[in-house]
Amino acid sequence: MFKVNLYTEREEKRKLARRKAATTAAISVVLGVNGLLVVSLVMGASLLQERCRALDSEVSRLQSMVEHHGDKAPGLELTRELFQLRHDRLEWSPLLASIAENIPSSLVLADVQGQTAHGRMQSHFEINGQGRGGSVAMADVSGFVNHLRDDPRVNVAFPDVSLGSVRSETGLFQVVCERPLDK
Repeated sequence: MFKVNLYTEREEKRKLARRKAATTAAISVVLGVNGLLVVSLVMGASLLQERCRALDSEVSRLQSMVEHHGDKAPGLELTRELFQLRHDRLEWSPLLASIAENIPSSLVLADVQGQTAHGRMQSHFEINGQGRGGSVAMADVSGFVNHLRDDPRVNVAFPDVSLGSVRSETGLFQVVCERPLDK
C-alpha cells in the first residue's frame, strides 16, 4: 500500500480559490465604480438638459418682453444689444461643412480664412486652394463657386460668393465670400 499526501493538493486548491475570489472582488469593484460613473454622467446630462431648457425659456421670455415693450422700457438696452449680437453672430461650422461637402475631388484646399465684422471691416471668408496635379480647370472652380452660392448654409451668412482669382499656370484659385456691413 502506498501513502499519498493530499494535503499539498488541497492547499493549492484553496490558494487558487482565494485568488479567484480576490480577482472576482476586484472586477466587481471596478464594474461598480464604472456603473457609478455612468449613472453620474446620465444624471449630469439630464440636469444639463433641464438647465438648457430653463435658459431657453428665459431667453424666449426676455425676447418677448423686449418685443412687447419696444423702446419704452429703459432697463432692456443690454438685453436688446445681446439679442442683436446673438442674431448677428456667424456660425462657422456649417460653412466649413458646406466647403467639405461641395469641393470637387480635383481641387485641394490650401488655406481657409474667416473673419467676423470688426469696426468698419465687413465679415469675409476666403478659400484658397489648388488643383490636383498642379493644374486647375476653370469648370471645376466655377462649379464649386456655384455650389457654395446655392448652399443655404453659406448664402445666409455670406450672400456674396465670388471667384477671387484663378491662375491656371500654377493651379491656384481663390474664392471670396463676403457679408455686407449693413446686414
